[in-house]
Amino acid sequence: MKGDFTRFTWDPEKNYSSVRMQQGRVQVDADWNEQADIAQHLRERGVRDLVGPCGAPMEGGGFEVALAGTGDDLLLSPGRIYVDGILCSAPVGLTYRTQEAFPEAPLPPEMDPPPSPLAGRYLVYLDVWRRHVTAVEDSVIRERALGGPDTGTREETLAQVKLFPAGPGAGAPDCAVDPPGWTEFVAPSSGRLRARTQPGEAATDPCIVPAQAGYTRLENQLYRVEVHDGGTLGSATFKWSRDNGSVVTSWLGQG
Repeated sequence: MKGDFTRFTWDPEKNYSSVRMQQGRVQVDADWNEQADIAQHLRERGVRDLVGPCGAPMEGGGFEVALAGTGDDLLLSPGRIYVDGILCSAPVGLTYRTQEAFPEAPLPPEMDPPPSPLAGRYLVYLDVWRRHVTAVEDSVIRERALGGPDTGTREETLAQVKLFPAGPGAGAPDCAVDPPGWTEFVAPSSGRLRARTQPGEAATDPCIVPAQAGYTRLENQLYRVEVHDGGTLGSATFKWSRDNGSVVTSWLGQG
């Protein structure tokens, strides 16, 4: 998670169930955030044990999919569903093309204008993940009485309904068999990053730091690299920050 945090201390293998503050002690962000992580883990672990990998309540269950009468959209029923213990909610009137969490959702060629019945077969799935939100992205978070400085941040759950091509539409589907390519599609990324400072020339005097040496400053830095498009050297695009992306500003436009 990007942001201005000192460190993340929660470790599930330690089985901590709560954080206890002591009188007269300095309060740090790591303790507060570990309590939030502990509570989230216990809550979602309990839901997974009771519900399983995913499930919706019999009353109030959401995200049931139906083809719109126009043939160019999917209707999503309002309600709730749990994915890996995470609560996801669908508001009234939600459709595939009007998802606030997934604007400009791509359509299969068969559903793109002009409207026509859905041809071929597609697997409709729910992509659930979390993102970090600051006062730059949601101005309500900022306490205006402080005159400008931000305080805490938020973590938002996103539930995006997406489509995966599952082959031609002939014959009845076998829901017990994954469509071709699905296993590879949901497999964890194999991407790796190896980073190091530029090595300097060896010095004979231990009190002298070579001028060509890499990082020689005193403060710690946490580099964050976000890949936009993978690929070979020269074609891949990414952005990086040496302070975990904690310094951000709003982009108003250009021209």
